[in-house]
Amino acid sequence: MKSSSIHSLFSLSLSAILTISPLLTGCTKSGGGEGEDDGGSISGPELSAAESDGTSLRSQCGVISSGEKHSSLSLDSGEMVSVRALEPDLVVITRKDGEQAGNQQLVALQGLSASELSTYERQKGINLINKEARTAYFVGGGSECNIQVDGGGQGVVGQIFTMTGQNVNELLISKGAAKASGDDGCGGAELKSCYDSIPVEKEFSTTVVNKF
Repeated sequence: MKSSSIHSLFSLSLSAILTISPLLTGCTKSGGGEGEDDGGSISGPELSAAESDGTSLRSQCGVISSGEKHSSLSLDSGEMVSVRALEPDLVVITRKDGEQAGNQQLVALQGLSASELSTYERQKGINLINKEARTAYFVGGGSECNIQVDGGGQGVVGQIFTMTGQNVNELLISKGAAKASGDDGCGGAELKSCYDSIPVEKEFSTTVVNKF
């Protein structure tokens, strides 16, 4: 079983949720049907990019789940969850359905890192997730993709998608609110080169300079 350590910056954010740590360990999908595993791996049918029509989970770079890469997935492949961002690369999901409804789990976003972000970029990423993906689809990296967070707490590696099927990882990178990393030990290395190729949108100051 693979495991990776998330940078110490998460420790302060994590302390707020350690009081519910029993809910952050080993949560699994429940009642979802065949093909699921403890890491919330993909169980629905895969679609080609050409078949993405607004009813699919779309990804330019893909999702690595149980060692397999998927470019576009049906909505049934994801689990609908509530999301709260602790960092641009670390979120807490709350499950909505089945026996695990209400249970929470720590999720490191696959192939992302916030360790080199400025304070502004970090806050921008947190705000973006909380705005665009408050309710989202979660796709786990597989049962082997567990994490141990500095300061305590366990979770899994995975990705989230907005309710319109947009890949949040790629959205964060395009906004300069996360950076690619191949260090998660669970598919990030395979995604890094593609993430690095995503152009970052430039921001323009809204400050008006008056000349007298």
